Amino acid sequence: MKTILLLLACMSPLVAAALPEGTKITPDATPETPGVLSWTVTSPYQEGPNKLEVLLPQPLKPGRKYPVVYCLPVNATTKGDWGHPLTEAIKLDLPNRHQAIFVTPAYAVLPWFGDNPQRPEMRQNQYLIDVVIPFIESQYPADATPRGRYLVGFSKSGHGALGLFLRQPDFFSKVAVFENWWGVPNDEQWTQWGFATCYGTRENFDAYDPQLLIDKRKEQLAAGPTRIAVLLGGPGARLGVEGLLGKLRDRRIPHTEIRNAAMAHTWTSGWLPLAVAAIDPGGQ
Repeated sequence: MKTILLLLACMSPLVAAALPEGTKITPDATPETPGVLSWTVTSPYQEGPNKLEVLLPQPLKPGRKYPVVYCLPVNATTKGDWGHPLTEAIKLDLPNRHQAIFVTPAYAVLPWFGDNPQRPEMRQNQYLIDVVIPFIESQYPADATPRGRYLVGFSKSGHGALGLFLRQPDFFSKVAVFENWWGVPNDEQWTQWGFATCYGTRENFDAYDPQLLIDKRKEQLAAGPTRIAVLLGGPGARLGVEGLLGKLRDRRIPHTEIRNAAMAHTWTSGWLPLAVAAIDPGGQ
């Protein structure tokens, strides 16, 4: 471990022994967003290079371990038409308010957060689990236990965050999603929305589908405590979110519901601080 930490401390291209062979991570001298630490990652799990952004509470307290909130992107990059989660976190002072580290990884293609068995360079789920999280937990004073790992996502990354949490409920603490995608993609969506690229086959998609995973984990989650927060905005019906909520209610899985029609389908519409407060990183 001392050797790994020494390598991570070097401000030059590196390959850490704890990470998959072929992974290299270098610091960016001039991060794109002021106040955000930025790294460039190349990995056999992703076509690259790809950015990894980190936002720390200030000041860091000696000897303290901080929970980490992984804000999963809606775009292939960390920014796009729906905003930028870490810019919003800076504006709202979320790292200091919650004494938590906030992280957003970029992906090579539009992320749905599955692993494509036909394409080893298209492992979005495994990239987070085996590359991003181990790096964060060795580079920063992060709580490297399940109670220190939180997921936040919306729309397609809400679908991805649910899939990650439900596949590995003993690895993550809690998950919050806003206006998550829900359902089985039709043929047009499968080919044009990126499902085929991310999952490869429909059989493989099933292994990441929250609809099926909730049934698989229902006994464990029904026993409590509350580990899932679901938020929805407006205007109009939110059928996907209602599908998720209906499933959680039917299976008697404890969860938090937050509704506000003023919250729009962007990172910037006011739902993010509510989502983070609902999962209360480090507060359990």
